Amino acid sequence: MSATLNQTTETSTAPVGLQSRLYYAKDIRADPALATSLWELVNNGYRNPKSYDPKAWDPLPIRFATIQELYEMLGDDGVFAAIHDGDKLIACASATPWHGDISWQSSMRRGKENDLVIKTPAYFDPNEKGWELKAVVVLEGYLKQGLATKCLTTLQNYLLEREMANGGDGDAKLRLWVHTVEFVNGPYWRRRGWKNIRVHRMPKTFWGCTTEFDLVVMAKDVDIPVQKKSEDVLHLKASDATVAVVEC
Repeated sequence: MSATLNQTTETSTAPVGLQSRLYYAKDIRADPALATSLWELVNNGYRNPKSYDPKAWDPLPIRFATIQELYEMLGDDGVFAAIHDGDKLIACASATPWHGDISWQSSMRRGKENDLVIKTPAYFDPNEKGWELKAVVVLEGYLKQGLATKCLTTLQNYLLEREMANGGDGDAKLRLWVHTVEFVNGPYWRRRGWKNIRVHRMPKTFWGCTTEFDLVVMAKDVDIPVQKKSEDVLHLKASDATVAVVEC
């Protein structure tokens, strides 16, 4: 779905020093408990009225009707960054290779299993490359602790290192993508340097929205550092990260 802040309702205080770690698609498939934790955290975030106004969405959207949908989103190359407080999953964000704009021919998600059928992308240009940020959720009691930024920094570091390993440097850039509902978070992203690429007018009831809305495809380019030595290790500060709370 769209790029937006998603929160669950539990309250707590985040201890100092929480760190994010990467989970690759194969790791998540091999660990049913981890997959279930990610599935529950993301869906609970989507169902929180603080993320989506109940007056605008009926019913409140969910991200993954089944765990299989989470696996399908990740594909073979997708990755999650996640943070735990002890055994509790408290924040996550994902990145997947860019495959074009979400189809407006998708059936409307109404909270039932297997009711979302993604068809061909609404727009796809084979020359467009990059990674899409999705499913960013922070447990409500852990908001304003920088956890979303930690997850996104971890993802951005990973993607930059991956590009550098593939020979990208100098003038090369990493392109990041998001889908966002304009009236939910469009201004938020543009204030942070993201640019509108395309806008799709979505019909009433799409994703359960009670009105028509603009689904905005945005992108942001990140410089790929020059790798002077093969043993160089890339370190990025949190302030260099893509700031955000995404979903899709």
